[in-house]
Amino acid sequence: MFNRAAGVVPPHHRSIGQLLVSGGFINQTQLSDALEERSGSKKRLGEILEDRSVINTVDTRAILRLQRQLDAHCVALSDDGTLPEQLQLTLGQLLVDHGEITPLQLDSALATHQRNHTRLGATLVSQKSLTQSKLDFWLRLQRKLVAAAAAAVLVTGFASAAAADTTQDNQHDNVQIEYVADFNPEAAVDPDLQQQTANNTAMLPDSLGLSNFQKRQVERYTATAIKSARRFELTAELVMAMIHTESAFHHDARSNRAAVGLMQVVPSTGGVEAVRHVKGPTQVPSTDALLDPHFNIEVGTAYLAFLNSHHLEFVKHPEVRMLASVAAYNWGPTRLRQMFRTHGEPQSVEAFKQQIALHAPAETRNYIDRVEQRRSLYATYFATGELPMQLASASVAATSETA
Repeated sequence: MFNRAAGVVPPHHRSIGQLLVSGGFINQTQLSDALEERSGSKKRLGEILEDRSVINTVDTRAILRLQRQLDAHCVALSDDGTLPEQLQLTLGQLLVDHGEITPLQLDSALATHQRNHTRLGATLVSQKSLTQSKLDFWLRLQRKLVAAAAAAVLVTGFASAAAADTTQDNQHDNVQIEYVADFNPEAAVDPDLQQQTANNTAMLPDSLGLSNFQKRQVERYTATAIKSARRFELTAELVMAMIHTESAFHHDARSNRAAVGLMQVVPSTGGVEAVRHVKGPTQVPSTDALLDPHFNIEVGTAYLAFLNSHHLEFVKHPEVRMLASVAAYNWGPTRLRQMFRTHGEPQSVEAFKQQIALHAPAETRNYIDRVEQRRSLYATYFATGELPMQLASASVAATSETA
């Protein structure tokens, strides 16, 4: 996820407030209100937030423990961008440290987990060491702690590099994007790639029936789609198919569900998760920012990748997981995971499509079909430089629910 060279980070104090916001426990307004109350009170910040029912005692204990760990160690991201073991943010260690399970229960579950190649959480549930609802709670807490820790490490470790190369873009003030480590609309597009795209599009024959608008949009956004797809380890044809299906390449498209732009990103849901996936701190991208088409593509692609790698990481079959991510982009990840919990994880594409046909709304079934068809057509375009005629006549509706 993060492609920065690993370097040792000196110990640096992270405030509880910063960690809570970065992890998504609270938002900036809630923090500001609590800090204002604390200025005239002897209460600790955690107590104030608990009194307001913004966080609970488990959240407070967990974030205090993380703060102590961060302050006690020289922490650096590993070469593959993951957090180091000394932070002890594994699910098993989290459960033991908070007294949810005993060390003996953890050892037994780990043995089964390694022997049968099952997921640790599922093993603990099957052994009745943990209920499914408890597992869901601790997995959510773990994700928040990992986000808080990653943000703390990045902010400390890359502060000097970011200061040297941060761009201020007035259009994106509300998101406060530091381009050296995060999103960078257009600037990172390879000029050769941009020119190649322009050349390919210019060669599209009039006989294909493409409107001038469609030709211009394909030329304008393909390079950004390719760049974003490479960054988040997706395919460019999938990103283009999503753009086509979500907005028909209208960068100012809006839906009655507050979805905005080319990839119909909802700022308060998919937008927040995408920014947190890349940057760490919880920030809501503004509607104005998401109307920038290149920024929108990056955020939408990041969210699609986040669905694949976080919400649906338990799905073993890679193509099923990718199609499930597409479905979750339209239907919402919570509903999709509930379908899997109720009817079982599909082990093949055919089984997944059958499950979707039986249990998902018609809109989502049709959405998956359209994305799949267009993905194939855009794959042909990237292979030949010619846009298939079928893409010109395809009509779409920007109806994504949770992107």
